[in-house]
Amino acid sequence: NAAINKDASIKKIFMAVFALAVTGIAQAHAGVSADATVASTYLFRGVDVSNGNAQVAGTLMYSQEGTGIYGSAWGSSAGDGSQEYDLAAGWVKNFGGFKLDLGAVNYVYPGTDDERDNTFREVEAYLGLGYSWFEFYYYNNVASATGATNGYEYYAFNFNFDKVAFVLGYADPQEAKGQKWDDNYIHVDFSYAYNDNLS
Repeated sequence: NAAINKDASIKKIFMAVFALAVTGIAQAHAGVSADATVASTYLFRGVDVSNGNAQVAGTLMYSQEGTGIYGSAWGSSAGDGSQEYDLAAGWVKNFGGFKLDLGAVNYVYPGTDDERDNTFREVEAYLGLGYSWFEFYYYNNVASATGATNGYEYYAFNFNFDKVAFVLGYADPQEAKGQKWDDNYIHVDFSYAYNDNLS
């Protein structure tokens, strides 16, 4: 089946890139960090994807000093029986205060409908540009395991001020053939870091 072979190839390429980011070059210095999050609900790009249930999530991050290569693994249990884990790999570089970030992220949802391995996967490529307290990120859905989505683009304008952060997001999904209405939407997120250390 051509569709299955194409998806398998995409998965192999992504995992190879992720492995490269995690393995790195032996001569360079590497750093590993982790964090955990407990939230009253799971909001993703302005949408409540946990149906109002609490979320517990954790992240394992790897970065390689001097090269800009990084990788991360993020896992979540939304509290409603659903699960998700995301694998990301990329390269980030600063140029005199300007930041350039290139990478890809693979979203995996175990247990959801997929005729091949009982998971649903999506892959996004992203480009980030930043300066000082402002960042702009562009995401493009470049692959889907099941073809269930028609593709989409997402734009994020991030404003970071010490403990306060704002996100202005614009989602532009590709509408189904023959659909008369527009699914595009705009959302605004606000966050405040009360404390960044556990004590």
